[in-house]
Amino acid sequence: MGEALVDYDGETFVRLHEIGVAMAVLANDGTLVSVTPAARDLLQRFQLPTERSRTLPHQLAIDLACAPLGEPIIWRHPSSDLPAVLGCTRYALGDANQLVLMREITEQQRALSRRIHRQRLEATGRLISHIAHDLRAPLSSIIYSVDVLAKAMPSEETRTIQLAASALRDTIAGLLDFVRLGPPVMATQSLGHTFERISGLLRPAFRRGHHELAIELHDNAVCVRGNTIALEQIFVNLIVNATESRSEQVHVRITSEQAGRSVVVRVADDGPGIPADRRATVFEEFVTSKPNGTGLGLTVAREAATALGGTLFLEDSAIGCCFAVELPAVTP
Repeated sequence: MGEALVDYDGETFVRLHEIGVAMAVLANDGTLVSVTPAARDLLQRFQLPTERSRTLPHQLAIDLACAPLGEPIIWRHPSSDLPAVLGCTRYALGDANQLVLMREITEQQRALSRRIHRQRLEATGRLISHIAHDLRAPLSSIIYSVDVLAKAMPSEETRTIQLAASALRDTIAGLLDFVRLGPPVMATQSLGHTFERISGLLRPAFRRGHHELAIELHDNAVCVRGNTIALEQIFVNLIVNATESRSEQVHVRITSEQAGRSVVVRVADDGPGIPADRRATVFEEFVTSKPNGTGLGLTVAREAATALGGTLFLEDSAIGCCFAVELPAVTP
Protein backbone atom coordinates (compact mmCIF):
# COMPACT_ATOMS: atom_id res chain seq x y z
CA MET A 1 0.00 0.00 0.00
CA GLY A 2 1.80 3.13 -1.18
CA GLU A 3 4.89 4.04 0.77
CA ALA A 4 6.11 1.85 3.57
CA LEU A 5 7.84 4.73 5.32
CA VAL A 6 6.41 7.46 7.49
CA ASP A 7 8.40 10.68 7.33
CA TYR A 8 8.53 12.90 10.37
CA ASP A 9 10.25 16.30 9.95
CA GLY A 10 12.09 15.00 6.91
CA GLU A 11 13.57 12.00 8.75
CA THR A 12 12.50 8.38 8.45
CA PHE A 13 10.43 7.73 11.55
CA VAL A 14 9.45 4.06 11.15
CA ARG A 15 9.33 1.35 8.55
CA LEU A 16 5.73 0.18 8.82
CA HIS A 17 6.18 -2.93 6.68
CA GLU A 18 8.62 -4.26 9.28
CA ILE A 19 6.11 -4.07 12.16
CA GLY A 20 4.02 -7.15 12.91
CA VAL A 21 1.21 -5.45 14.83
CA ALA A 22 -1.89 -3.77 13.42
CA MET A 23 -0.89 -0.12 13.28
CA ALA A 24 -2.01 2.75 11.06
CA VAL A 25 -0.96 6.34 10.59
CA LEU A 26 -3.84 8.76 10.06
CA ALA A 27 -3.87 12.41 9.19
CA ASN A 28 -5.78 14.54 11.67
CA ASP A 29 -8.72 14.68 9.26
CA GLY A 30 -9.09 10.89 9.44
CA THR A 31 -7.49 9.98 6.10
CA LEU A 32 -5.10 7.05 5.90
CA VAL A 33 -1.40 7.81 5.46
CA SER A 34 -0.01 4.29 5.79
CA VAL A 35 -0.75 0.95 7.47
CA THR A 36 1.15 -2.16 8.47
CA PRO A 37 0.32 -5.45 6.71
CA ALA A 38 -1.44 -6.68 9.88
CA ALA A 39 -3.53 -3.50 9.98
CA ARG A 40 -4.43 -3.91 6.31
CA ASP A 41 -5.73 -7.43 6.95
CA LEU A 42 -7.71 -6.25 9.98
CA LEU A 43 -9.23 -3.30 8.13
CA GLN A 44 -10.25 -5.58 5.27
CA ARG A 45 -11.97 -7.98 7.68
CA PHE A 46 -13.95 -5.04 9.06
CA GLN A 47 -14.79 -3.84 5.53
CA LEU A 48 -12.86 -0.61 6.08
CA PRO A 49 -10.71 1.26 3.53
CA THR A 50 -7.03 0.36 3.28
CA GLU A 51 -5.87 2.63 0.45
CA ARG A 52 -3.80 5.72 1.05
CA SER A 53 -5.77 9.01 1.22
CA ARG A 54 -9.04 7.14 1.86
CA THR A 55 -11.09 8.33 4.84
CA LEU A 56 -12.31 6.17 7.69
CA PRO A 57 -16.08 5.92 8.28
CA HIS A 58 -17.46 9.13 9.73
CA GLN A 59 -18.47 7.70 13.11
CA LEU A 60 -15.17 5.90 13.62
CA ALA A 61 -13.22 9.06 12.75
CA ILE A 62 -15.32 11.07 15.24
CA ASP A 63 -14.88 8.46 17.99
CA LEU A 64 -11.11 8.50 17.50
CA ALA A 65 -10.93 12.30 17.41
CA CYS A 66 -12.94 12.58 20.64
CA ALA A 67 -11.04 9.89 22.54
CA PRO A 68 -8.18 11.09 24.78
CA LEU A 69 -4.73 10.06 23.65
CA GLY A 70 -3.89 6.58 24.88
CA GLU A 71 -7.52 5.77 25.78
CA PRO A 72 -8.97 2.80 23.84
CA ILE A 73 -12.31 2.95 22.04
CA ILE A 74 -14.48 0.15 20.69
CA TRP A 75 -16.17 0.25 17.32
CA ARG A 76 -18.77 -2.01 15.74
CA HIS A 77 -19.53 -2.10 12.05
CA PRO A 78 -23.05 -0.71 11.45
CA SER A 79 -23.91 -3.76 9.34
CA SER A 80 -25.64 -6.54 11.31
CA ASP A 81 -23.87 -9.03 9.02
CA LEU A 82 -20.57 -8.20 10.74
CA PRO A 83 -20.93 -8.59 14.53
CA ALA A 84 -17.16 -8.23 15.15
CA VAL A 85 -15.75 -5.52 17.46
CA LEU A 86 -12.64 -3.43 16.76
CA GLY A 87 -10.53 -1.81 19.47
CA CYS A 88 -8.49 1.31 18.62
CA THR A 89 -6.08 3.48 20.61
CA ARG A 90 -4.56 6.67 19.16
CA TYR A 91 -1.35 8.52 19.95
CA ALA A 92 -0.02 11.84 18.68
CA LEU A 93 2.50 11.66 15.82
CA GLY A 94 3.69 15.19 15.27
CA ASP A 95 1.21 17.99 14.64
CA ALA A 96 -0.48 16.61 11.54
CA ASN A 97 -0.71 12.85 12.13
CA GLN A 98 -1.73 10.32 14.69
CA LEU A 99 -0.68 6.72 15.25
CA VAL A 100 -3.52 4.24 15.80
CA LEU A 101 -3.06 0.77 17.29
CA MET A 102 -5.85 -1.67 16.37
CA ARG A 103 -6.93 -5.15 17.36
CA GLU A 104 -10.06 -7.24 17.16
CA ILE A 105 -11.69 -7.59 20.60
CA THR A 106 -14.84 -9.49 19.67
CA GLU A 107 -14.22 -12.38 22.07
CA GLN A 108 -13.29 -10.03 24.93
CA GLN A 109 -16.54 -8.11 24.42
CA ARG A 110 -18.54 -11.33 24.31
CA ALA A 111 -16.91 -12.49 27.54
CA LEU A 112 -17.73 -9.14 29.15
CA SER A 113 -21.32 -9.35 27.90
CA ARG A 114 -21.61 -12.86 29.32
CA ARG A 115 -20.39 -11.68 32.73
CA ILE A 116 -22.82 -8.76 32.71
CA HIS A 117 -25.62 -11.06 31.59
CA ARG A 118 -24.86 -13.53 34.40
CA GLN A 119 -24.88 -10.70 36.93
CA ARG A 120 -28.26 -9.52 35.63
CA LEU A 121 -29.62 -13.07 35.79
CA GLU A 122 -28.44 -13.40 39.39
CA ALA A 123 -30.08 -10.09 40.32
CA THR A 124 -33.24 -11.09 38.44
CA GLY A 125 -33.26 -14.44 40.22
CA ARG A 126 -33.14 -12.78 43.61
CA LEU A 127 -35.94 -10.41 42.62
CA ILE A 128 -38.08 -13.28 41.30
CA SER A 129 -37.49 -15.22 44.50
CA HIS A 130 -38.67 -12.30 46.66
CA ILE A 131 -41.72 -11.60 44.50
CA ALA A 132 -42.74 -15.26 44.31
CA HIS A 133 -42.34 -15.63 48.07
CA ASP A 134 -44.51 -12.57 48.70
CA LEU A 135 -47.22 -13.84 46.34
CA ARG A 136 -47.57 -17.22 47.99
CA ALA A 137 -49.43 -15.97 51.10
CA PRO A 138 -52.20 -14.00 49.32
CA LEU A 139 -52.51 -16.75 46.71
CA SER A 140 -53.05 -19.36 49.43
CA SER A 141 -55.84 -17.18 50.82
CA ILE A 142 -57.42 -16.90 47.36
CA ILE A 143 -57.26 -20.67 46.81
CA TYR A 144 -58.80 -21.37 50.23
CA SER A 145 -61.60 -18.84 49.69
CA VAL A 146 -62.49 -20.06 46.22
CA ASP A 147 -62.51 -23.68 47.42
CA VAL A 148 -65.02 -22.71 50.13
CA LEU A 149 -67.08 -20.77 47.58
CA ALA A 150 -67.02 -23.69 45.12
CA LYS A 151 -68.38 -26.05 47.76
CA ALA A 152 -71.14 -23.62 48.71
CA MET A 153 -71.98 -22.43 45.20
CA PRO A 154 -70.52 -24.77 42.58
CA SER A 155 -70.45 -23.18 39.14
CA GLU A 156 -68.40 -22.97 35.98
CA GLU A 157 -67.02 -19.60 37.10
CA THR A 158 -65.71 -20.91 40.43
CA ARG A 159 -64.18 -23.89 38.64
CA THR A 160 -62.39 -21.52 36.25
CA ILE A 161 -61.04 -19.49 39.19
CA GLN A 162 -59.82 -22.70 40.85
CA LEU A 163 -57.97 -23.77 37.69
CA ALA A 164 -56.42 -20.32 37.22
CA ALA A 165 -55.31 -20.14 40.86
CA SER A 166 -53.86 -23.65 40.68
CA ALA A 167 -51.94 -22.76 37.51
CA LEU A 168 -50.59 -19.62 39.20
CA ARG A 169 -49.49 -21.68 42.21
CA ASP A 170 -47.63 -24.07 39.89
CA THR A 171 -45.98 -21.14 38.13
CA ILE A 172 -44.79 -19.62 41.42
CA ALA A 173 -43.44 -23.00 42.53
CA GLY A 174 -41.66 -23.37 39.20
CA LEU A 175 -40.14 -19.91 39.47
CA LEU A 176 -38.85 -20.61 42.98
CA ASP A 177 -37.38 -23.90 41.82
CA PHE A 178 -35.84 -22.24 38.76
CA VAL A 179 -33.88 -19.69 40.82
CA ARG A 180 -33.13 -22.01 43.75
CA LEU A 181 -29.49 -22.97 44.24
CA GLY A 182 -28.68 -26.64 43.95
CA PRO A 183 -30.10 -29.33 41.66
CA PRO A 184 -33.53 -28.44 40.26
CA VAL A 185 -36.63 -30.37 41.22
CA MET A 186 -37.73 -32.34 38.17
CA ALA A 187 -41.41 -32.91 37.47
CA THR A 188 -43.19 -35.06 34.88
CA GLN A 189 -45.62 -33.13 32.70
CA SER A 190 -47.54 -33.77 29.51
CA LEU A 191 -46.86 -31.87 26.32
CA GLY A 192 -50.55 -31.10 26.06
CA HIS A 193 -50.54 -29.35 29.44
CA THR A 194 -47.26 -27.59 28.60
CA PHE A 195 -48.55 -26.10 25.36
CA GLU A 196 -51.89 -25.21 26.93
CA ARG A 197 -49.98 -22.99 29.37
CA ILE A 198 -47.73 -21.60 26.63
CA SER A 199 -50.63 -20.70 24.34
CA GLY A 200 -52.35 -18.93 27.23
CA LEU A 201 -49.18 -17.03 28.04
CA LEU A 202 -48.62 -15.91 24.44
CA ARG A 203 -52.24 -15.32 23.46
CA PRO A 204 -52.13 -11.51 24.05
CA ALA A 205 -48.96 -11.15 21.95
CA PHE A 206 -50.49 -13.19 19.12
CA ARG A 207 -53.61 -11.05 19.17
CA ARG A 208 -51.62 -7.82 19.03
CA GLY A 209 -49.55 -9.02 16.08
CA HIS A 210 -52.46 -10.84 14.38
CA HIS A 211 -50.31 -13.97 14.33
CA GLU A 212 -51.70 -17.49 14.29
CA LEU A 213 -50.58 -20.44 16.41
CA ALA A 214 -51.59 -24.01 15.50
CA ILE A 215 -50.75 -26.82 17.93
CA GLU A 216 -51.01 -30.29 16.39
CA LEU A 217 -49.42 -32.77 18.80
CA HIS A 218 -49.44 -36.45 17.87
CA ASP A 219 -50.35 -37.29 21.48
CA ASN A 220 -51.31 -34.72 24.13
CA ALA A 221 -50.61 -37.22 26.88
CA VAL A 222 -46.95 -37.90 26.00
CA CYS A 223 -44.81 -36.72 28.92
CA VAL A 224 -41.36 -35.23 29.42
CA ARG A 225 -39.50 -34.55 32.64
CA GLY A 226 -37.97 -31.28 33.77
CA ASN A 227 -38.46 -27.94 35.45
CA THR A 228 -41.71 -26.36 34.25
CA ILE A 229 -40.19 -22.93 33.61
CA ALA A 230 -37.12 -24.32 31.80
CA LEU A 231 -39.26 -26.52 29.56
CA GLU A 232 -41.66 -23.74 28.66
CA GLN A 233 -38.80 -21.34 28.07
CA ILE A 234 -37.53 -23.47 25.19
CA PHE A 235 -40.77 -23.25 23.24
CA VAL A 236 -41.65 -19.69 24.25
CA ASN A 237 -38.29 -18.51 22.90
CA LEU A 238 -38.77 -20.40 19.63
CA ILE A 239 -42.34 -19.17 19.14
CA VAL A 240 -41.47 -15.55 19.99
CA ASN A 241 -38.50 -15.77 17.61
CA ALA A 242 -40.87 -16.84 14.85
CA THR A 243 -43.31 -13.97 15.45
CA GLU A 244 -40.45 -11.46 15.44
CA SER A 245 -39.03 -12.71 12.13
CA ARG A 246 -41.07 -10.08 10.28
CA SER A 247 -43.47 -7.24 11.03
CA GLU A 248 -46.41 -8.85 9.18
CA GLN A 249 -48.61 -11.75 10.23
CA VAL A 250 -46.75 -15.00 10.92
CA HIS A 251 -48.28 -18.47 11.10
CA VAL A 252 -46.60 -20.73 13.65
CA ARG A 253 -47.26 -24.48 13.64
CA ILE A 254 -46.32 -26.86 16.46
CA THR A 255 -46.16 -30.57 15.61
CA SER A 256 -44.71 -33.61 17.34
CA GLU A 257 -43.81 -37.23 16.70
CA GLN A 258 -42.48 -40.19 18.63
CA ALA A 259 -38.86 -41.12 17.87
CA GLY A 260 -37.99 -44.26 19.82
CA ARG A 261 -37.71 -43.29 23.47
CA SER A 262 -37.77 -39.59 22.60
CA VAL A 263 -40.35 -37.13 21.40
CA VAL A 264 -39.52 -34.57 18.71
CA VAL A 265 -41.42 -31.29 18.76
CA ARG A 266 -41.11 -28.98 15.74
CA VAL A 267 -41.77 -25.25 15.74
CA ALA A 268 -42.24 -24.10 12.13
CA ASP A 269 -43.21 -20.72 10.71
CA ASP A 270 -43.81 -19.10 7.34
CA GLY A 271 -41.47 -16.16 7.96
CA PRO A 272 -38.44 -15.18 5.86
CA GLY A 273 -36.29 -18.02 7.22
CA ILE A 274 -32.59 -17.89 8.08
CA PRO A 275 -30.07 -17.07 5.30
CA ALA A 276 -27.62 -19.85 4.47
CA ASP A 277 -24.62 -17.80 5.63
CA ARG A 278 -26.12 -17.39 9.12
CA ARG A 279 -27.29 -20.93 9.76
CA ALA A 280 -23.93 -22.07 11.16
CA THR A 281 -23.93 -19.33 13.85
CA VAL A 282 -27.63 -19.26 14.70
CA PHE A 283 -27.06 -20.68 18.21
CA GLU A 284 -24.04 -18.53 19.07
CA GLU A 285 -24.38 -15.98 21.85
CA PHE A 286 -25.07 -12.35 20.93
CA VAL A 287 -25.52 -13.13 17.22
CA THR A 288 -28.75 -11.54 16.01
CA SER A 289 -30.20 -9.84 12.94
CA LYS A 290 -32.78 -7.89 14.98
CA PRO A 291 -32.00 -4.22 15.71
CA ASN A 292 -33.05 -4.60 19.36
CA GLY A 293 -32.28 -8.29 19.77
CA THR A 294 -30.02 -9.70 22.47
CA GLY A 295 -28.82 -12.71 20.51
CA LEU A 296 -29.53 -14.95 23.53
CA GLY A 297 -32.96 -16.48 22.81
CA LEU A 298 -31.80 -19.48 20.78
CA THR A 299 -28.69 -19.92 22.92
CA VAL A 300 -30.78 -20.10 26.10
CA ALA A 301 -33.31 -22.43 24.45
CA ARG A 302 -30.60 -24.88 23.36
CA GLU A 303 -28.95 -24.80 26.79
CA ALA A 304 -32.31 -25.53 28.42
CA ALA A 305 -32.94 -28.45 26.02
CA THR A 306 -29.48 -29.86 26.78
CA ALA A 307 -30.10 -29.55 30.53
CA LEU A 308 -33.24 -31.68 30.08
CA GLY A 309 -31.22 -34.40 28.34
CA GLY A 310 -32.34 -33.39 24.86
CA THR A 311 -31.20 -31.28 21.96
CA LEU A 312 -32.36 -28.36 19.81
CA PHE A 313 -31.42 -28.08 16.15
CA LEU A 314 -32.34 -26.22 12.99
CA GLU A 315 -33.93 -28.27 10.23
CA ASP A 316 -34.07 -27.58 6.51
CA SER A 317 -37.35 -26.02 5.50
CA ALA A 318 -38.71 -25.05 2.08
CA ILE A 319 -40.71 -22.21 3.61
CA GLY A 320 -39.82 -20.10 6.61
CA CYS A 321 -37.92 -21.67 9.48
CA CYS A 322 -38.20 -24.92 11.43
CA PHE A 323 -36.57 -25.76 14.78
CA ALA A 324 -36.78 -29.25 16.22
CA VAL A 325 -36.58 -30.06 19.93
CA GLU A 326 -35.85 -33.68 20.83
CA LEU A 327 -36.51 -34.61 24.47
CA PRO A 328 -36.58 -37.93 26.32
CA ALA A 329 -40.14 -39.18 26.72
CA VAL A 330 -41.14 -40.62 30.10
CA THR A 331 -44.01 -42.70 31.41
CA PRO A 332 -46.16 -40.69 33.84
